[in-house]
Amino acid sequence: MIQKSYLGFFLSVVCIVMVAVSCKSSTSADVGVALGAIEANVDGNSWKASGATAVKNTANIGGSSVTAVTAVGAKILNQSSGDSETMEVTIYSSPNADNVSEGSYDVEDDGVPGAQFSFTSFVNGSQVSYFASSGTVKVTSISDDNVKGTFSGTVTNVNDSNDTKEISGGEFNVSIGFSF
Repeated sequence: MIQKSYLGFFLSVVCIVMVAVSCKSSTSADVGVALGAIEANVDGNSWKASGATAVKNTANIGGSSVTAVTAVGAKILNQSSGDSETMEVTIYSSPNADNVSEGSYDVEDDGVPGAQFSFTSFVNGSQVSYFASSGTVKVTSISDDNVKGTFSGTVTNVNDSNDTKEISGGEFNVSIGFSF
């Protein structure tokens, strides 16, 4: 299952992003969210990352080379306690494709091409992670150094399938900081 096989990778990326977003900020003249942004409504409440970036990774999944672009944003809730929330959007290429391309990607457990997004809360020393159980990610523009698009759907708590959140109006516009 893609979401479980990449969980460790995602959490590592989150740590890197939290350090990176606290150090830089930039803007863009494009319509929509500013460069370095991930925004969405979580159960109807506005959520905006303090900063965001993306990474590009190519891995062998089921004998095929698959490229993933992951955009991660962090929102600092309380700097002194370290309380924060993160939102992550990952798009998977077609097998053996060189890159993710513009288009619409559905959330699927084992599907490539496909997408996944998550919402994680780190509060009072506890972590609660929600992964998309349904939804769509639309890549509206992608280059070697930037990815932009929209996302929406339902995320489900990984420890309690009855605990869900609706993600709507999601937008991302982030620089691809590095590839590996």
